[in-house]
Amino acid sequence: MSYDRAIELANGELKLNPTATLIRVRMAVCLAKRGNTRRADDEIRVALAADSSNATYIYKAAMIANVEGRSDDAVRLLESALLHGYSRPDVEHEREFENLRRDGRLQQVLQRTATIADGSEKQSKPGR
Repeated sequence: MSYDRAIELANGELKLNPTATLIRVRMAVCLAKRGNTRRADDEIRVALAADSSNATYIYKAAMIANVEGRSDDAVRLLESALLHGYSRPDVEHEREFENLRRDGRLQQVLQRTATIADGSEKQSKPGR
C-alpha cells in the first residue's frame, strides 16, 4: 500500500474515531516519509499527549525524527522508547536507523539502555 493511500485511509478512520491514537501514529510515520513534516509532527505530538509513556509511540516518534533529519532527537527518543520497554531486537534491526548504526550512535543507545536496565547506572534523564 502506498503512503498516500495509507494516509487517506487513516484520515477516514480519524474522522470516525478521532481518539484512535495508534492510527494517528501510523499516519504520522507515513506523513513524515512523504515529506509532510509539519503534519507528521502534529500527529505524533497528539498521540504522545494522549499516552506519553507508550513505548511504541515514542519509538515511532524517533523514526519520524530520523526521517526528518533530526538524528539527535531520534537518538534521545530511541533511548526513551527502550527505557519504556520497546523491543531491543526491533531497534537493532530497523532499517530506518541505518544512519545511526553507521555512525555508532545506535550501538551507544543500546549499550546505555542495557546498563540502565541492568540497574548498573542511575538514570537522570533519557538521552543524557
